[in-house]
Amino acid sequence: MPRSTSSWLPQAGPTHAALSDRAQQPRRGKLAWLAWALMCSASACVGSAAPAAPTRLVFLAPVSERVSPEDDVFLSAVAAAASNGKPVVCAVDANSPWRPELLDYLRRYKPDRVVWLGPGPKGETPPGVALAVMAVDTALEGACKLATTSWRRSSKAVAYNTEDRACALSAAVLAARMRVPLFPCSPDGLPDKVQQCIAQLGVTRLLVVCAPAVQRPPKVRLSVEHLADALAVARRLARERLAVDYLAVAHPLEGGNGGVPRISLSAVLLAAGRGGAVVPLPFDTTWKRRFATGKPVARAPEGAGPSKAGHRVGMIEVHGTARAFAVGQDTANDRWWAQFDLNGDGRFDGPGEGPIRTGGVVAIGDTRYVVDLDVLENERGSAVWLTAPTPGDIVELIGQYRNAIGRDPRYLCLAGWPEAVPLAIAGNAQGTDADLVTDHPYAQTDADPFVDLAFARFVAEDVASGTLLACRSLTFDEISDRALAATYAMA
Repeated sequence: MPRSTSSWLPQAGPTHAALSDRAQQPRRGKLAWLAWALMCSASACVGSAAPAAPTRLVFLAPVSERVSPEDDVFLSAVAAAASNGKPVVCAVDANSPWRPELLDYLRRYKPDRVVWLGPGPKGETPPGVALAVMAVDTALEGACKLATTSWRRSSKAVAYNTEDRACALSAAVLAARMRVPLFPCSPDGLPDKVQQCIAQLGVTRLLVVCAPAVQRPPKVRLSVEHLADALAVARRLARERLAVDYLAVAHPLEGGNGGVPRISLSAVLLAAGRGGAVVPLPFDTTWKRRFATGKPVARAPEGAGPSKAGHRVGMIEVHGTARAFAVGQDTANDRWWAQFDLNGDGRFDGPGEGPIRTGGVVAIGDTRYVVDLDVLENERGSAVWLTAPTPGDIVELIGQYRNAIGRDPRYLCLAGWPEAVPLAIAGNAQGTDADLVTDHPYAQTDADPFVDLAFARFVAEDVASGTLLACRSLTFDEISDRALAATYAMA
């Protein structure tokens, strides 16, 4: 698919298309044609100019720690960067962009151009940074500018519903891996500016993610394919014969927990750059929410099991549902347990009411929670902690994506802090200071105890640090040197 070189990219040499055009010129005589062919062959043998390497391009996108329209500019830049090679897009703090670690990366990577998206950065540009500014006031303007400066023509494009962040993340990976432009849109339809842009690029096939109301614009030769959700995007990648060997699990809203560092944009970079797909968690996340008990009660609650340390009772209220619970200690093995009055009859011997130990699951309302009684050793028996979604819920979701892509990927990345992507509470940690947590269950694809996928968790202190870390990993070969190889950091 022909691609433009933008105003900040150096012009490349003749392409295969250009050589093909030469072949269509009026036929020469046999000897002239033979001489021309031999000359081309000889020049290749003696070392004619190799194809131009992709320009090292870095986008800097101001992004806040909360979901905002700035995210859509970042996502469009991921697609544009991928059209040039690796999706190197760093989120930056608009008020303080030039962190030492970013300048260190730019010094090591040695980009040909660094492009700032948005109003120009405050203050002076540091020495040695070849900065170009693409003035962008809105996400729509940014998407169109990125598209028309990164592609001359494109037969395909991707659009997505900006009101669904899960679809926004998956659409960005789809566009980046297909190397086509990405456009934000509303559920009501394609903005006029997008219609003009896709007409300018010659787009004849538009893939629309999570926006079923989008119809083909009138008087435009354009087919529209609707993808209902992120799972449909993964399935579409497989149909495009773009093998999915890497799954990046992330929460598009960081679990809905305010103040949690934003890692989901890093998941987009990792999935796009590693030949993968993003798996957005569709759950509200609760991470070890504490519910305290009172003092030991004089009489055992009705239906509660025998307890070596007596009984304590408390109340859980989640999503408008309040339920009593009782806590006790097993007389045989000293393990703590909890029982829940799920049917509200004042007793603890109904279906599913326990006893449940650390790592067990209880359903309260429409949500399944993992029960934890071992978060703090000195508080055992005085509180219950609840976490959702459960490991089983996340494993089932990953299984849906494995089925959608028709294969088991080699790599699994859990991109997010536990408040966004919970670790699995694996069981009781009696005799230690805290419970046992792990990501091991998420990498299982069968019933045996051996891990099936290479897995790791990706975290960072904020959105800028996370995207920079992702870019460093994607360009490790370009930035590594002897000095770097002899150093390490421990955290």
